[in-house]
Amino acid sequence: TNQMAVQIFRAKSKEDLIGSNSLNFVAPSLREEALELREKALAHDLATNLDMRHVRLDGNEFPTQIYMQPVHWDGQKGTLLIIRDMSKAQENLEKLQRKDREMELAQEMGQTGHFRVEFPSLKVEWSRTLYVIHGLDPDNTTLDMTLAKSMVIPEDRPHMIDAINNTI
Repeated sequence: TNQMAVQIFRAKSKEDLIGSNSLNFVAPSLREEALELREKALAHDLATNLDMRHVRLDGNEFPTQIYMQPVHWDGQKGTLLIIRDMSKAQENLEKLQRKDREMELAQEMGQTGHFRVEFPSLKVEWSRTLYVIHGLDPDNTTLDMTLAKSMVIPEDRPHMIDAINNTI
């Protein structure tokens, strides 16, 4: 037990954690699954990474990523766990997804779109509204540079190609 575990589980000191069954810190709905994964890791001497949910001492659940590795300690089999609190990462992902939805709505309302070209692969990505503006189904269209160029009016294509070449 280290100081980071004390912080993650919001304990007062490491003594609050030492000697506790680690399954008590797994979210109740996932304890059986966690036990099965532990048994599988021990049986096959298999290290693994997985997403999980844990419970702080105050009872609040939080998302985690864990690395589990079988170990032998004082002649007994066990597992070493490295637990990473993913609360902030999940919060940030949710904010990003919300902003994505807001941007998509704004583009729909304004009948505009955006695109991205990755260099040097020239992989093209369009916003959903750009597909709609061009009469394409965003879920069933495979977009590549050839298709993207074909959507630009002929007199503007040389300018597009020059812009791409000057960027590379």
